[in-house]
Amino acid sequence: MNRRQAMLLSLIALVGLSAYWVRLSTQNFYLVRQSPSRPTVELWASTSAFYTLAEQFQREHADVSVKVRLFANPDVLLHELSAADSAGTPPDLAEIGADFGIASFVERGHIAELTDRLPERLRDDFLPGIASRFQMESQYWAMPVGFSLPVLYYNQSLLSSNRFALGGELTWEELWTKSRQLMDKVHQTSGSIWGFHTDARTPAYLLAMHPGLLDRAGEAHTGGPEGPLKPQDAPLWMSAVRTHALIPPLTHQRAAGQFVQGQGAVLLSFSDKYMSYMKLIAERFELGVRELPYTEDGRQPAYSPGGTGLMLFKSDPEQENRALSFLRYAAEPASSVALSLESGYAPARRSVLAGTELQQASAFRAVLPLLLRGGEQGHVRPASPYDQALWQRLLELQEGMEIGQLMESP
Repeated sequence: MNRRQAMLLSLIALVGLSAYWVRLSTQNFYLVRQSPSRPTVELWASTSAFYTLAEQFQREHADVSVKVRLFANPDVLLHELSAADSAGTPPDLAEIGADFGIASFVERGHIAELTDRLPERLRDDFLPGIASRFQMESQYWAMPVGFSLPVLYYNQSLLSSNRFALGGELTWEELWTKSRQLMDKVHQTSGSIWGFHTDARTPAYLLAMHPGLLDRAGEAHTGGPEGPLKPQDAPLWMSAVRTHALIPPLTHQRAAGQFVQGQGAVLLSFSDKYMSYMKLIAERFELGVRELPYTEDGRQPAYSPGGTGLMLFKSDPEQENRALSFLRYAAEPASSVALSLESGYAPARRSVLAGTELQQASAFRAVLPLLLRGGEQGHVRPASPYDQALWQRLLELQEGMEIGQLMESP
């Protein structure tokens, strides 16, 4: 091969290689252009059922991706969310509990008002007690997703073996008396148990026992809380703690764990815990559940609903609309039922709560009658800038009485 032929072959190879790279580059560009990444909506939550719901949403909506960040519990979520909001880096959507917290986000002005973005038929279908916890001045600042009511859980096996019963109409004082008698009887025969206890959300239970505390503590209508609450403001709680000595002081964080291990008789907790208690108890004993006791003047139980909702943070219109599509999806009947069966929260919509699908679910069979009655009777209490201060004052009242009991003990 002479020099000219070698140069010609080299030139042909160079042209071929160049053509290949041009074609390859064009093909890659075409693939990227035809397969763009989906817009992402970021959701922060502490209820793991939202993760499952987001996966289902993505399967049905190929144009939007939902990224879920799960937190250990609502308190951790609220802390991190407040920090991110203050730093100007909040997610698109966030779960928010009904106890307190919504007002602080409203005051900062970074969450979107939802009233006109939720269909009227949907707003009319929300149970008023839980809906009010996400409203201020008649405007929705979060969409209610699920609700929960305080109920009495009891060790049916323990009560039956000792010939005690908690059926029928029952007042709080009757509950205290029965619990004390049971404690004394068990102590004489087979060891010790506590007769009555509450989990860590005791401020909510104080409101259920003493609805008048809302007026005594001072709500937004009167300019907020003023002055400490006193034991005489909560006579039923004082009777349980001091007169009957039912509650091991300052152990509310451990109460649920002790109860499922069979170390307690009656536990005041929220209805969304029913499924988890059943799993933890397993075959250890038969679990009973009933509505709260009547007040001493014979009135029906007063419920201060708990629950959860979704907030929408402000952003550009396109991103808000993407987030709204998931928010509305969460309110659909099938989504509400699926979330309830996984989380234990009852649907915030009365039509879904009364629907046949939930009635046929074994997980809700024991608590559903209580939820159907109590859901309509829940306090209508709009969110207030003083909710967190009220919660703190109720906590101080509870702990103060229990510390007093410890100091009085020999």
